[in-house]
Amino acid sequence: MIFNRKSKIKGQLGYLGLDEWWISSFEKTERDYIETVFTPLGSAEKDRPLTQGRFGPSNLTAVS
Repeated sequence: MIFNRKSKIKGQLGYLGLDEWWISSFEKTERDYIETVFTPLGSAEKDRPLTQGRFGPSNLTAVS
């Protein structure tokens, strides 16, 4: 299981160990755009839950 390993980023992607994929698959401008349009219900427009903040144990998986 890759969860909880030391990640370069935080948030959901860091928790799931997808930081290397995130950085290598998208250009900086693409990552910024994705984070701008990804606004889950209940989060503020300025929040970046994919790469910022602490994300603890949940039912979230890399597949979901």
